[in-house]
Amino acid sequence: MKPARSEPLISERVGESDTVSSHRRGIPSCLMLQAAALMAASVWLCLDPAAEWLIARVQSDRSHVLLLLRDTAAQLGYLSGSTLAAVLLVAVGSMAWWLASLVQLPQSNCPPVYQPLATRPDQTRIALPVSRSLKSLLILTTFCAGWFGLAANASSLAWHGKRARLAFSVQQLDWIAERLRADWPAGDSQLPEIGPFTAYPFGQPRVLLLMQPPSLQRKSLHVCAIERSESGALKFQLGGTVCDDWAEWHPQSSSPRSFVGGLEDEHRLQTYSPLGGGWYLVRYEANHRP
Repeated sequence: MKPARSEPLISERVGESDTVSSHRRGIPSCLMLQAAALMAASVWLCLDPAAEWLIARVQSDRSHVLLLLRDTAAQLGYLSGSTLAAVLLVAVGSMAWWLASLVQLPQSNCPPVYQPLATRPDQTRIALPVSRSLKSLLILTTFCAGWFGLAANASSLAWHGKRARLAFSVQQLDWIAERLRADWPAGDSQLPEIGPFTAYPFGQPRVLLLMQPPSLQRKSLHVCAIERSESGALKFQLGGTVCDDWAEWHPQSSSPRSFVGGLEDEHRLQTYSPLGGGWYLVRYEANHRP
């Protein structure tokens, strides 16, 4: 005689239905927060000048985590630091919420894949939640790949973001370059566009060291020196950055290349991007003495 099947109580069914509905609403919210955090982190890398400093700091020293956090908080400032902290908090929190929802999700929430067991006489079918496991694994892999890809290309995003920001300052630099192309100084002097400066080497100067560097991009970037090459190119060394970056104007017959400056400092070309109108954003490797 077969034992009678016990049917679940109505209250149990209602409770299980409410739980399923709650988890169904929670999972899309987690995924949307995760996608929003990933996009916000990408935008922050492109728009915030402090992102470049953070990338260089992480790449140079990963051993002292507490020291890195202290220096990061001091360098980024309140607004930038708070934005980065909020993005990371949303990313970690939404991922934890999503994983917890998957663990607590009842089996009846997912369409089961039935597999017959022929060894049993009554041919009972057992539901295996293959669909949920595969879908969750694909989503988790996608987001992990997104974050790892963002980390691997953080330097490139920061570089292109800097290029886009500098493009808005080209007109200001063009005014200075036009004045210097028309009349390159023969010694120490001052100009309304760049203020007082010291010219080196004496007699036939090739570099101007600015005493009061003009600011670009709301004082987050400034010009600290100006070089003139034999081809007539004008090279503006950018201060306020952790890298050896220059904004350079070149005539049609010239292009960015490695050079030795007026102070006998060697600059080895690393990469450059055009800004239009003969202007380039150029990055050199760390300075070397020949």
